[in-house]
Amino acid sequence: MIFLNVLSYIQSISSFVLLLIFLFNYSSTDGNFKLIGALAGISTIANILQESVPRFLNGAYLNQIGEAYQLLSVFVISLFFLKLNNTKFARILFYVLNVTCFVLWVLLLVYLNDHVLFSVYSVISYIGLNVFAILYFGYLLKYLPSDNLLTVPEFWVASAVLFNFSGYLIITLSYGYLVEVLKENTILYWSLFNVFTIIFYALISYSMVLHVKNIKATSRERL
Repeated sequence: MIFLNVLSYIQSISSFVLLLIFLFNYSSTDGNFKLIGALAGISTIANILQESVPRFLNGAYLNQIGEAYQLLSVFVISLFFLKLNNTKFARILFYVLNVTCFVLWVLLLVYLNDHVLFSVYSVISYIGLNVFAILYFGYLLKYLPSDNLLTVPEFWVASAVLFNFSGYLIITLSYGYLVEVLKENTILYWSLFNVFTIIFYALISYSMVLHVKNIKATSRERL
């Protein structure tokens, strides 16, 4: 349990670090990466609520906080990729994914703690975001904006999304098996989620730093 709590705190810190990087470099970020800053803000607020709300509810944990965060993060991340690769298919995927997630989120508010419904909600979210990341990789292969792909900030965002949500998807689909094997001990299950999230925000933070560096370099060239 201590290990899980440590990972949970590191996860919270990782999104907060991204938020600080964004706020200190707000003027050096374009509209698209301001969405990444918004994602960090949403995550930080969700983490604060998850830590504070139970204290006012005598230890009761609200799944609705995580579900709301998931809904907003799907919207922000999918909008980020849509602005990068605004094709007809991407637009259809954006609306279908977000409307579907919104409907499922409303149903989760009605049918509280329905694990099957939450699993469907999560799987659809993860698949949709993975498809957006794959679409962007295809776009990069077709319109490579740089000789060195590793200098493209959006590449790291797409890599983070694909790595993180593919991991989430595998864990979610394996939940029944993991519970059967681990019996009552699901610490490993939740620890894996935290590890993937920490790596996700580390990669996203790197992409933000790289983006700011590129923006500042471009500004100096114009002087």
